[in-house]
Formats: sequence, C-alpha cells, structure tokens
Amino acid sequence: MGPTITVTKRLSGLTDFKAALVSLRNAEVLVGIPQARSSRRGEKINNAELLYIHTHGSPARNIPARPVIEPAINAPGNREQIAAELKDAAVAWLRRDPKTGLKYLKHAGMAGMDAAKAWFTDPRNGWAPNTRATVLAKLRRLKGTAHADALAEIAGMDKIGTVTDVNTVLVDTGVMRGAITYVIRGITFGSRSQTEVEQLEATNARKALP
Repeated sequence: MGPTITVTKRLSGLTDFKAALVSLRNAEVLVGIPQARSSRRGEKINNAELLYIHTHGSPARNIPARPVIEPAINAPGNREQIAAELKDAAVAWLRRDPKTGLKYLKHAGMAGMDAAKAWFTDPRNGWAPNTRATVLAKLRRLKGTAHADALAEIAGMDKIGTVTDVNTVLVDTGVMRGAITYVIRGITFGSRSQTEVEQLEATNARKALP
C-alpha cells in the first residue's frame, strides 16, 4: 500500500502542476486603451482609435507613424523589468501561490503602462516632430496664461519649435496618454476566476476591519 500512496501523491502533484501551466498559458497582461477608457468627450473618434491611427500613421491625413506600446515595452531597460516581473509570476504560480503570482502580473502590467506613458517624451521614440501647422493649431487652443506664456516663449515664429509644452508630439490635452492602462485576463485559481478571488479577498478584508 505504501508505494500506492506515494504514486497517488505524485499524480496529484502532477495534476496541480499541469493546472498551473494551463493557467499560466491562458494568462494575458495587456497594455493599451480598453473600451471603458476609450471615449473622448465631445469627439466622434475615441482614444483607442486615435492611438491606432498614430501607431500606424495615415498618409491620407499626413500623419506619420508614431508607435507607442510595442517599442516602449521592448525598449532596453523596460523589457528587462517587465520580463523579471513575469518570471517571478511564473515561479509563484508553479509554487502554487497564485496570489503572489497575480501580484507580479500586476507589477508587469504597471511597468508596461508606465513605460508606454513615458514613451511620449522619451527621446528614443524617434518620432517625427510636429509640423509648424500642428504647433500653431495647439497654440490657438491654449487659453489665458498658458497662451500668453507660450507666446512669450516663442518670441518670434522662427523659434516655434523650441516651445516644449506646445510642441510635444502626440500630447495636447493628455487624455489619450492618460487613458493607457493595463488589464489582466484569462487567470483562474482552481475553479475560481481572478475577479471572484479578488472579490473574496476584499470581502475578507472588510470582515477583518475592527
């Protein structure tokens, strides 16, 4: 009977290991603009569509390609940080500690989100600069002291390219950049989904409050 018990334990461990691998394989950490954060007040085009256009460019609209998500995530320094978080998540999962694994997945998502937002002003992005017409259009939309400050900094149309705030590529109101976030999907913990586990943890935390 001893060997039978040993074999049974090994089979159970193998089953858990396979389940962990399945959960890992189905897990996705996505960086971008989800539908819930995509709308732009008073505009027909939404943030996700706008990011897509700028990523791929539009010759018909004279918009050069200025990709954000992929180059930001793959940039030296960013890529290694995200990979380290994903590695720690995988190790935690295989150790049957999905709660810690989910924490590292969230860290990876936040690292990707921060990298994408920072890419707008990262000199490595290699984006084409704003045209003169774009800078002037941005200038016309400024109000009050912001408009006066920009005019003072320009101090002549030949210096318009030096205006930092007005000439930042793809940044006008900052709404599109601010909409970039991350989502995690495909996670399961045994028979429970990620959402169910997080709701259960939140309920237990509330019960633990004095």
